[in-house]
Amino acid sequence: MTKLTGTVEKTDFVRLAAVVAVAGLFLLSGIALDGYAKSKATGSVLCLSCIKLEPKTDIEFIFETANGKAHPGFVLDALKTRPILIDYSQDNCKGCEEMHPYFVTLGEKYGNGCEFLYINIGHVDSATRETFNTYNILGAQGGTPMWVMVTLAYDTETQGVRPAFAVGYGFLAEEGDSKPTPEKGAERLEQLVLDGMMLYKQNAAFCSGKCSTCLNVACPKN
Repeated sequence: MTKLTGTVEKTDFVRLAAVVAVAGLFLLSGIALDGYAKSKATGSVLCLSCIKLEPKTDIEFIFETANGKAHPGFVLDALKTRPILIDYSQDNCKGCEEMHPYFVTLGEKYGNGCEFLYINIGHVDSATRETFNTYNILGAQGGTPMWVMVTLAYDTETQGVRPAFAVGYGFLAEEGDSKPTPEKGAERLEQLVLDGMMLYKQNAAFCSGKCSTCLNVACPKN
């Protein structure tokens, strides 16, 4: 089951307000059009499926956040006991709706070893919306659905265990994938969960035995 933190909305999609879709150009005199949902904190967040855009990225774990800010508190709290997978979504996003059932299923299957958090950026406070920018490694070309796995990993440069994250978009398409589908995306999302859980198991144990050099602020012993 998806576990929520603070003001983040529940896993079932809640339609509190309709987003008006306007045909035409993406941007007109600074006004966001079809494919965007307005937000004071995040600006205009692209709805990838609305414009049939499927970014192909190598999903790999990195340490530095996209905007240089610290990981949000709800992530660090989760990392004290397990990794966390975040589903960033928004209203009127077909890709979000197609992928969300798989997210729920994975939460039911792996909920004991990984926390699953659903965030609809249109129905949360500004601080929670801003966390989208913390992990959005594609900047203006990134959008929803956006998947973020945060776990623990060993940083060879600092020689300590730190939070690390990997990001995927849409159906988590890979290079050379000409026909991304929700089914393919679900398989890759499950693999991302398994990778995150494996890294956490390996490095949480290492961290507990190396507290003198551990830089992980989420470690229960720090």
